[in-house]
Amino acid sequence: MTSMKREWAPDEKIVLWGAGIAALAVIAYWIVVLGFQHGTAGSSSAVAASQVGRVVGVFAASIEELRARNHVTLIPTSETQKTFAQEPAGSYGFVFAPYLAHSAPRALEMYTHNDPSYFEVHKISDNQAYFVGYVAPETQERLQKGLVRGERLTLYSSQWPKAPNLTAILFGSVKCARTRDMAVRRKGGTVVLFALDCKVI
Repeated sequence: MTSMKREWAPDEKIVLWGAGIAALAVIAYWIVVLGFQHGTAGSSSAVAASQVGRVVGVFAASIEELRARNHVTLIPTSETQKTFAQEPAGSYGFVFAPYLAHSAPRALEMYTHNDPSYFEVHKISDNQAYFVGYVAPETQERLQKGLVRGERLTLYSSQWPKAPNLTAILFGSVKCARTRDMAVRRKGGTVVLFALDCKVI
């Protein structure tokens, strides 16, 4: 039996070599892509895991910006003195500072009037709410990184030179055990605001 062996022309050999190189390039490309995606997924998980158990503040340039971002509107006058649990979702009101340290969140009485001795509270939904305060630059920096359980922070009911930065803290993320009233001088005279000493839980 005569063996049939084909002789490839030089131009055919070039085409075959090119096809082989292209196939190897495709395989190498997918190996690199899949490896990169796997590595990225792992790093994302690590970042997410690093935030578990941390309290991070929500910051805004103004209270109007924060309200718009949270999609909340002021409670009607008819709703004043009702408890937080009774107020509708998507609303905000004001809570007398000492109550935040001595009352359960759902039992807090809400008011429509605002003054330096009240903290603003945003009710996003029945299960999500924030209270708004002002913090020192050092506290803001720590809140941006995230506070771990046991770390302490102080929030103020109104802005003043030592606490110029507006922030919002998620209800239930901290335990506020003490309030302190402070007399602060402003252009229009002296006002009384409150400091709220809290700890991450």
